[in-house]
Amino acid sequence: MKKTLLYYGFIILLMTATAQETRYEKTNHTTALEDGKENSDRVPETYSIESSIEKVIVARMKYKTDLLAGLEDVVKEQGINNAVILSGIGSVRGYHIHQVMNRTFPSKNAYVKDR
Repeated sequence: MKKTLLYYGFIILLMTATAQETRYEKTNHTTALEDGKENSDRVPETYSIESSIEKVIVARMKYKTDLLAGLEDVVKEQGINNAVILSGIGSVRGYHIHQVMNRTFPSKNAYVKDR
């Protein structure tokens, strides 16, 4: 009985070890001169641009399709120059996320990956 529990515990440990999330952080080093640059007076505080939606494209990916590669295919196939993704529904089997962790310079970036 103890051997069986030990065996199953070892199998579970192996399964979780292979599917573990990895995370690393990187700081983009800059100089004090670059960080201290003032905003340009030639650029207004705010501005707006009027636009209209010309078309809506619904893209469906097959099971186990790489999301980024699938979106790149749709963009190329449809001749898209500018776009906004309004929604996404589904599930993912793995991911790789990049996020900026602070609001000041030098920027600190985190990369999280889970297969």
